[in-house]
Amino acid sequence: MQIGEMTPTEIDDILRAQSVARLACKEGGRPYIVPVAYAYKDGEVLVHSLEGAKVRIMRANPRVCFQVDAIEQIDAWRSVMGWGDFEELRGDEARSALDVLKDRLLPPDASGDGDPFAPPGMEDKVVLFKVRLLELSGRAARP
Repeated sequence: MQIGEMTPTEIDDILRAQSVARLACKEGGRPYIVPVAYAYKDGEVLVHSLEGAKVRIMRANPRVCFQVDAIEQIDAWRSVMGWGDFEELRGDEARSALDVLKDRLLPPDASGDGDPFAPPGMEDKVVLFKVRLLELSGRAARP
């Protein structure tokens, strides 16, 4: 197995192709990591969430780490890590991010103007945010 660095184009391809990542933030000295569904656009990661621990932590400390894998088998994988800043979206920015997420994560025949990701009765707890990726790194293993 050979392990090597990925090019910026390869990193971009992985971020565009995948839709689930891990998002890490930190409260005090304690790390917190959760899986998130995302869409990647123009150097930013867009995420739909509900109010909870990760949002509370990121509001207090906006520096986060974002990690994505594409695993074919144990000796054939690609992994991208990004570091950046959390930014909560509101108004037109939030509506635009929701449209990008719907286009990326839902089947083409899905319809509706509302928020398909919000559980019934929890619409007022929705938080749309982006992570502006300031630094990226990628490694890949090949048999």
